[in-house]
Amino acid sequence: ERDVEGVSFAERRGPLSHYDPLTAEFKNYPHEASDSTSLDSPTVNCLFVDTDNRLLIGTPYGLNIYSPKNDTFEHARQSWVRPYNSALNNVLSIYRDSKGTLWVGTSYGLASYSYSEGWSNTFFADVSNNINDENVYEQTPLAWETRGISEDSRGGLWLASNMGVTH
Repeated sequence: ERDVEGVSFAERRGPLSHYDPLTAEFKNYPHEASDSTSLDSPTVNCLFVDTDNRLLIGTPYGLNIYSPKNDTFEHARQSWVRPYNSALNNVLSIYRDSKGTLWVGTSYGLASYSYSEGWSNTFFADVSNNINDENVYEQTPLAWETRGISEDSRGGLWLASNMGVTH
């Protein structure tokens, strides 16, 4: 559960829902294939509220940024991979470090994201031979599955993945 402007958001490996305590109402945010401003997937992997009070939603198809003003979502996919059917876009964790860098953990590693610059500093398992294949996840022997990101007192990142904990 996360809070943005007094509204609680919740996900349980399914659709995104929010509860507004002022109106005592629930609202669900389904994926609508015909609406480019809806969530890009019916499944939500993770939620994160950044220091600018933006709600970020990780899905199997990428990073979604919620706009409370418009009640819509912007999709921030990694342009160098196929936008759909890619483990590289499967966002499993989101973290903003003490320097303000937004880190995104995926099925194949870690990338940083800037609202103004887009994607940079990607650290992925070697999938260069399989990058355009739909079954890239099954074909690559090393999968990082970065499911947790944290920072120590010296600014070092710690990653929790299917390969263990990495510093």
